[in-house]
Amino acid sequence: MKLSAYQIEEIKYRPGKLNANADSLSRNPLPDDIVNQHEVSTIETAVNLWQNTNILKDIKEEQQADPKLKQ
Repeated sequence: MKLSAYQIEEIKYRPGKLNANADSLSRNPLPDDIVNQHEVSTIETAVNLWQNTNILKDIKEEQQADPKLKQ
C-alpha cells in the first residue's frame, strides 16, 4: 500500500459537505487564461499600491518610533 509509508493513526470518514478542502481539490481547474488574467491584475494592483503610497517611509518612521524596537 502507498499509505503504509506514512504514520497514520486514525482515518475518519467526513461527509463531503463537511470537508471543504476535498471539495475544492476535486473541482475542475479554471482555464489558464482566467488564472493568468487574475495574476496580472493582482500584480498590477500590488505595483500600483506600492508606487502610490509612502509605505517604505511610513514603515521606517513607525519602526524608529516603536519603543520595543529601540531596545
